[in-house]
Amino acid sequence: MTYSFIKLHTRLLLLLGLLIISAICMVSILGQTKPSSEIDWIDCFGEGGIAAMTLIWLLATLLTRPKGKVTNLLFLGLSALHISLLLDFLDEFYRF
Repeated sequence: MTYSFIKLHTRLLLLLGLLIISAICMVSILGQTKPSSEIDWIDCFGEGGIAAMTLIWLLATLLTRPKGKVTNLLFLGLSALHISLLLDFLDEFYRF
């Protein structure tokens, strides 16, 4: 596997990492942890799986696309979808 896409899309990957870390930090700082009796584990696996698949889809898009406007627009849309699904997943563990 070639890692040239990391060099090609370094800024986009850094932006994605920053978005994910900031979303997790904001939820953990501003939210309250739910007790384990309130957590629906089937829902967690479903929502976590969907969030993981959008991240894989996003990385596959960056892996296969050249640098350009269309790639940036795909990245922005898939990043917004991933952050939204990540917040939906974190909603199972935190009240916010």
